[in-house]
Amino acid sequence: MRRLGARGVDMVIRHLEGFRRRTTGETAGRAKLEALLHGPPPVRGRAPLAVLRRLERDVLKYSLSTNHPRFYGFIPSGASFPGMLGDFLASGFNVYSGAWIEAAGPAQIELTVIDWFRRWLGMPATAGGTMVSGGSVANLTALVVAREAMLERSDRRARARTVLYASDQTHSSIERAARVLDFPDNHVRLLPTDDQFRLSVAALEASIRRDRKRGLRPLCVVANGGSTNTGSVDPLPELARLCRHHKVWLHVDAAYGGFAVLTRRGRSALRGIGRADSVTLDPHKWLCVPYEAGCLMVRDRRLLRRAFDVRPEYLQDIRLRKENFNFSDYGIQLTRSWRALKIWLTLQIFGTRRIVASMDRALDLAARTARRLAASPAFEILAPPSLGVICFRYIPEDLRRKSSSRTPVASRSAAEERRLRLVNEQIVRSIQERHWSFLTSTVLNGRYSVRLCILNHRTLWSDILDTLGEIETAGSAASAIV
Repeated sequence: MRRLGARGVDMVIRHLEGFRRRTTGETAGRAKLEALLHGPPPVRGRAPLAVLRRLERDVLKYSLSTNHPRFYGFIPSGASFPGMLGDFLASGFNVYSGAWIEAAGPAQIELTVIDWFRRWLGMPATAGGTMVSGGSVANLTALVVAREAMLERSDRRARARTVLYASDQTHSSIERAARVLDFPDNHVRLLPTDDQFRLSVAALEASIRRDRKRGLRPLCVVANGGSTNTGSVDPLPELARLCRHHKVWLHVDAAYGGFAVLTRRGRSALRGIGRADSVTLDPHKWLCVPYEAGCLMVRDRRLLRRAFDVRPEYLQDIRLRKENFNFSDYGIQLTRSWRALKIWLTLQIFGTRRIVASMDRALDLAARTARRLAASPAFEILAPPSLGVICFRYIPEDLRRKSSSRTPVASRSAAEERRLRLVNEQIVRSIQERHWSFLTSTVLNGRYSVRLCILNHRTLWSDILDTLGEIETAGSAASAIV
C-alpha cells in the first residue's frame, strides 16, 4: 500500500508540476479509445504498478486538465493538494457522513464548514445547509425545499398551478430540475435580461401579476449570483423586496460567483445575497478544492429537513439522541461521502487570507484582460467583465472600427455578423485542437462570443498574453479563408 500510495502521489505531483511546460491535455476518438480500453476485466489480477502505468499512458493522457493555468473554458477548477488529500482521506477511512451515530466528528466538521458559508453570505443564525455533488443537485434540492415550504404536500391542484421564474441567462440545471419536479414546460418563465445580462425586475413583476390573474401560483424566482455565461449578478436587493412582497421564494444560484463575497468587489456585486431563501454554492470553483463539492444553503434550515425527513424503522437507531445531527435527513442522499473534509483541510492549511488573495488576483487578471481587449481594435467586448468572466470576439482587419468601445456595434449587416461568427468559431476550434490553451464559446444576443473564465490561482498574466496572442494568430488565419 505504501509503494502504491507513493506512486500515486508521484503521479499527481508530476501532473501539477508540469503544467506550464505542456498543453492543457488532449483527446481522442471513441474508436481509438475503445481499442485501447474496452474489454472484460482480467480473470487474474495484474501487477499494480503496471496497471498504474497503463492508467497514465492510455487513460489520463486523454483528458483535459481543468486546473491548468491556461484552461479558461466552461468553469475551471483550481484544485490544490490539501483538497486532493482530503478526498484521499475521506475515501481511505471510508467515512459515511449521513448519520451522527456513525461519524460524529465528520458531521461536526460539515456543520462547521456550513456555518462558515452562512457567515460569509450574511445569512441569519437560523440558516443551515447540506453538502452535495455540485450546483445542479443543489438547485434541484432548492426547488424541492421551495415547493415543500410554500405548498401543502397533499394539494396536488395547487402544485399543478405553480410557476417558476428565471432569466434567459439561468443555468441549464434549473430547467432540468423543473423537469424532474414535473413543472409543465409552459410554467417555466425564462425572462429577458438588460444590457448587462441581468434579470429585469420590471419584467419579472409583470409576469408574476399576469400569472396571478390567470389563477396560477408563482412559486419561486431563481436569480443569478454570477451566471455561467457572463458572470453577471442579478439585482438581488430589488428581487428580495419583490419576492417578499409577492410571497414568492427567492433562490440565488451562486454556484459560480457566490464565494466572491469574501472579496471587496464580490461583496459589492453580490449585495443582498444574504436575504435569499436559499443559495447554491460550489466550493470546487473558487475554494481550490477538487470536484465534487457543492452546497445548498437555506435561510430556515428546518425547511430543509421538512422537505426530506423520512423515518423508516431500519434507521430508528440514528435518532437515539435529539441533539445529534443526521445529514441524511436534510437532502436526497442517504449514502453520502464526506465532502466537507477537503474544504476544511484546504482552509485550515491555507487560511482565508490566502484564498481571498487568490480570488482577488483572478479578478485583477480578468479586469486587466478586459482593459487589454478594449484597447485593441482587434477585439470587441460583448459583455462587461463580471466576476472573472469575459466575453468578446475577434474582428477581422477589414471590419475593424476606429472606436475602442466595449459595446458591440449594432449597425453591422447580417452578412458581416455571419462572417464574424464563422471567423470566431474557427478561432475557438483552432485553439481547442492545438491544446496549448483551452477556451470555449457562448452566444449573447445572437452574437457568437469567445469566452474566458479566469479563476485559477495558477494563472499568470503571461499565460493570458500567450492566449490572446494565440487568438489573434488564429483570427488572422481564419479571416484569410472566411
